[in-house]
Amino acid sequence: MRVLWLKTELLHPLDKGGKIRTYHMLRGLRERAQVTYLTLDDGTATPDARVKTREYSDDLITVRSRAQCVIAEWILSCVISSFRRSTSPSGWAFGRCCSSTT
Repeated sequence: MRVLWLKTELLHPLDKGGKIRTYHMLRGLRERAQVTYLTLDDGTATPDARVKTREYSDDLITVRSRAQCVIAEWILSCVISSFRRSTSPSGWAFGRCCSSTT
């Protein structure tokens, strides 16, 4: 199974409950699936935070602006709709964890 996870920020540093919860969920998922992590990139993430994504995902995709994120979410919603109509969804599962608070 492959999982595409969307979130508004990288998880490190693990300094908030939501980040810690998501971190552990993704680590558990990664034991059974290939996890791709898609997140916004506002330029504030440290290089270390990017390296540590390997702890909870196989691939990292960053979106540089809010407008690009809206486009990415629209495309993803189209893909999800297509898979729901399909009889063979090719092994993808979709998760989304977005929060307006940081």
